[in-house]
Amino acid sequence: MQIILIGYRCTGKSSVGRQLAEKLDLTFYDTDQMITAHIGKSIRELVAEKGWAAFRREEKNIIDKIAFWGPAVIALGGGAILDPENRATIRASGTVIWLSAGLETILKRMSSDSLNADNRPSLTDKSWHEEVRETLEQRISIYRDLALMQVDTEGKSIEEISSEIVSKMNP
Repeated sequence: MQIILIGYRCTGKSSVGRQLAEKLDLTFYDTDQMITAHIGKSIRELVAEKGWAAFRREEKNIIDKIAFWGPAVIALGGGAILDPENRATIRASGTVIWLSAGLETILKRMSSDSLNADNRPSLTDKSWHEEVRETLEQRISIYRDLALMQVDTEGKSIEEISSEIVSKMNP
């Protein structure tokens, strides 16, 4: 069994993924962390040196191997779903769960996230507010189409979110 968490930045994929894996006694993988371990630098450094296309290639290489990871909880980067081949791999590999949050919540979480500087470089040259709003608009239908279920993370603890996922998976 693979549980694959998708969603925008700061919707809780990594935090919830770790907790969920613990609850279900599964291995946890975070594709962004796997990329940084493989390349030996932060996402920000990779993007600054080689651009977003280089990051997406690294991400795709990791996702192409997802089916071989065995039972696990997997947190994907927010943009991993943009590539149609990634979507096919993700869909075929496990139960896809979309973690969502509203624009203001995402912005608040981004501004208070100590990992934000290295792991979440700007996607555009726009303000965070504009960037998040526009990117969410572009991605929301993809998240919705790909996911078996959506879990709203607004105002919930990591424990509450992971428990909600377990209960929805085991009604």
